[in-house]
Amino acid sequence: MTDTDQVIFIELNTRLAIQFSPLFSQWYKKPYIDLVIDLARGITPDLIEREDKLIGTSYVFRSYKDKIVTKTPSEKTVAKLIKDAIIVHYRPLVEKDKKLSDFQQDEYTFRYALIDVVGKKKEEIDEKIEKAKQELRFEMESV
Repeated sequence: MTDTDQVIFIELNTRLAIQFSPLFSQWYKKPYIDLVIDLARGITPDLIEREDKLIGTSYVFRSYKDKIVTKTPSEKTVAKLIKDAIIVHYRPLVEKDKKLSDFQQDEYTFRYALIDVVGKKKEEIDEKIEKAKQELRFEMESV
């Protein structure tokens, strides 16, 4: 409890969340995995911030219904989005001609791709996500 009678919960997840490593490197100079290894060895991590640091997010493409993937974004489209600094990383989670349910999913939705987006402000990130959603066209049919 705080001095104003507020209860604060802190969650500590001890599993490596390697998914966020590309975002972490947008803020700190030292790679995420090196910092974790330092901690495991009992060494205080060197958290030196980059001068050109950016904030970021991982955005998940989801469907609330199982579908068959009929088209995925081309490598050329993904490469252009990275080159144009719209996204910094792309992870497809499905394959063409397969159902979303053929792949590991969360309990309530069907995830089919992840992108990492960075910028100086939240509004910039939101704009980049919208641009990426327009360009990374998945086509799907009902099961």
